[in-house]
Amino acid sequence: MDFDMVEDVLQDTLLSVHRFRHTYLPGRPVGPWLYAICNNRMVDFYRRKRRIQLVESGLDVTDQTVVEIRHDDRSTNGNALDVLNKLPERQRRIIKMLKIHGLSVKEVATHTGMSESSVKTTAFRGYEAIRKLLGIKR
Repeated sequence: MDFDMVEDVLQDTLLSVHRFRHTYLPGRPVGPWLYAICNNRMVDFYRRKRRIQLVESGLDVTDQTVVEIRHDDRSTNGNALDVLNKLPERQRRIIKMLKIHGLSVKEVATHTGMSESSVKTTAFRGYEAIRKLLGIKR
C-alpha cells in the first residue's frame, strides 16, 4: 500500500469516527469501538480496490470467479458455478452480487430495490440450497 492510499484510508477513518461519535458509549473502552471503525474502513478500502482492479482489467467476473466453498473434499464438489446456476434466478443474482462482485448488503438492496432484510434472507436461502446441492451438512 503506498503512502497516498494510507492517507486516504486514514482520512476516511477519521471522518467515520467523527460521523459515528454518537455511537460511542461513555464509560466503555474506546479501543474496541475505534478498532471496529478502523477495521470497517480497511475492509471497505480493499473491496473498492478489488472492484476497481476487476473493472480496469476487463475480466468478466461471473465467468472467471468460482464461489469459494469451504469443504474438506473439494474434488467431489464439482464446479461451483454449475451449482450456482442451479439456484433460482433471484438467489443466484443476489449471491453473485454479494460474493462475486463484493457488494455490501446495502448496495445490493439499493441495486435490486429489495429491503436489506430481504437480501439477507434470499442470500441465506441460496447458501442453504448450495449446501444441500453439494451434500454439505452443517
